[in-house]
Amino acid sequence: MPRSELSLRNPVRDLEILRNHIREGRFQQHMLVATALSASLSGAEAWYSHYKSRFRYASQWAPVILAPVLALTSVAATRKHRLAKTAVPAVSAVAVVVASIGFYYHARGVLRRPGGMKYLLYNIMYGPPIFAPLLFGAAGGLGLLASQLRRSKA
Repeated sequence: MPRSELSLRNPVRDLEILRNHIREGRFQQHMLVATALSASLSGAEAWYSHYKSRFRYASQWAPVILAPVLALTSVAATRKHRLAKTAVPAVSAVAVVVASIGFYYHARGVLRRPGGMKYLLYNIMYGPPIFAPLLFGAAGGLGLLASQLRRSKA
């Protein structure tokens, strides 16, 4: 959206502009770019965190490999409508599944730390980042949402 289109002075007009963007399909492209950006950032975070632990488990490679795939698929889908309806939902669904599995492993890792449930807050603070996989899952969810939106004809 061009910056000059939206102004906070007239919220009714701004809401109408956003409705037009959704109806005309331009909003899908914005959502796909947001998906690519969030997948890239959460993938970089996953790489850094798993690199610090020396990729102790093979499953730690899943978000590191899947994040650029989701980002590139989302960027490509801004130009090709067919990708937005086929590849983006498939890759996004895999990202949500990987994130769910990662959340399970991170929660299990927090509970396996010394003290377990007795020192839960401490273990959450210093254990595996329990909500980091959900950030990656949010990128996948954003891609699923973007794939369901209408595409512009132009």
